[in-house]
Amino acid sequence: MTPDPPAQRPQLEKVIALIDEVNAQDPTKVPVDGGSAPYRLAYSRWLTEWVQRLDPKASDELLILARGKSIESWQLSQIKRDDYAPNTPGLRQWEMDRKKWLANRLLTVVKEAGYDVSTQALIENVMMGKNLPDPRDVRKYDLIGTLGMVDFKKLQAVCMIQTLDDAEALLFLEKNFEEMFNRMPADEVATVCKRELSRLSQNGIVTVLKQRWSPVQQRLLQKVLPVPFKFADIMMDVEGVAAASTHPGDWRYANFDYD
Repeated sequence: MTPDPPAQRPQLEKVIALIDEVNAQDPTKVPVDGGSAPYRLAYSRWLTEWVQRLDPKASDELLILARGKSIESWQLSQIKRDDYAPNTPGLRQWEMDRKKWLANRLLTVVKEAGYDVSTQALIENVMMGKNLPDPRDVRKYDLIGTLGMVDFKKLQAVCMIQTLDDAEALLFLEKNFEEMFNRMPADEVATVCKRELSRLSQNGIVTVLKQRWSPVQQRLLQKVLPVPFKFADIMMDVEGVAAASTHPGDWRYANFDYD
């Protein structure tokens, strides 16, 4: 069933208002529309906008995660790396405790908004990455639950993670790429972009390629985008079935290996 638009979901409006109220206390400010705004408040709104562009039918859980995954994250500086063992287990525990703090902080406002236990569990699983496969390397057996049935809750969580990864990568490009391109050497820009775009899905890559870039920027992006399983499929999505002569279906390119 298609969910109502966000403006027609009172419970969602309530939890987003609660998240925004918390993030409005962020001491770090960023320029926004000629003025300034708290960084986490602005970032969470931008991320929500990208999620809605990628998934116009986004569920409450996905929109809550977009708005709240970095809720009050400036407080994470209180969880100091020096308080943990200076080894790999210590690093992992430090990272896990930071994840747990953020998840608990978000769940506090989700509960306050009146969401049920199943919604809370799904949000917690995504925030903590509990028993969830990498969306870019998911296999059917990763999603099989009890009695050999597909675990649709796990599938939903994996899809949410991928949408959030895509939205974060696209937001990075929107807010940082042009400024970096004009300020930094091309090889440094490529290194940063390769890291930030490494988790893009096929749909995310298509969205990147559809944006308006200069010819030089386009070439740089094509070098750093992650290699999908079948690049030909992506080009068909980008160009459309009735595209120009570079389309894989054109008879003049019948023997060209797009993969």
